[in-house]
Amino acid sequence: MNNILIFTKTLEKYYNIIDQVLIIIEKNKLILQLKKYLFYQIKINYLSIIISKNSVEVDLTKIKKYQNNSNLKINPIIFRILQLLQMFC
Repeated sequence: MNNILIFTKTLEKYYNIIDQVLIIIEKNKLILQLKKYLFYQIKINYLSIIISKNSVEVDLTKIKKYQNNSNLKINPIIFRILQLLQMFC
């Protein structure tokens, strides 16, 4: 498990979920490297999607990187989806 994304509308709910997640991690004897984790972020870039309190956006720099690379082999369907997402952002 590499990524855990938690979104809540209140800090109280956020802290409750964090507690639950940490309990599950401990029960399963998993080890965390806390320096790699970010807590209580207002805006994040997750899987090339920028998520904030009021919006969800595609990271356009990622799309442009694919569009400008003529040597890149990309599935045409995925490329078309990226183009469509760019139109709406």
